[in-house]
Amino acid sequence: MSTGNKHSSNKSDASRSVIKYALAAFLTLPALLNQALASESNSLVQIIDTQTKSQLWINPGMVSYHFQQDKNFNNRNWGAGLEYRFNTVASLTAGHFYNGDRDYSNYAGVYYQPIAIGSI
Repeated sequence: MSTGNKHSSNKSDASRSVIKYALAAFLTLPALLNQALASESNSLVQIIDTQTKSQLWINPGMVSYHFQQDKNFNNRNWGAGLEYRFNTVASLTAGHFYNGDRDYSNYAGVYYQPIAIGSI
């Protein structure tokens, strides 16, 4: 057997080991998350109770920072949007703003946030 094939075989074995451990970690993660969720209420991760709400928020668009400074993007993104929270875990949002390409953009979306992390 040549030296080149031996190194290639070692790389394949190492790749298989990395994949095996990554797969094991990926398969274990849901169990760890479930255990964290099942523990006492001051745990790091919590499921939020769904409760009906009726809140209307105004979301102002103001500024941004573009890392590609050489592209001369607009960092003043003035605009406005509305967000309607119809329960504790979901809301609808829509708005209009002046974007980084110096043109107007519209957006609409849905927020779904059933999990709280920490005390926030």
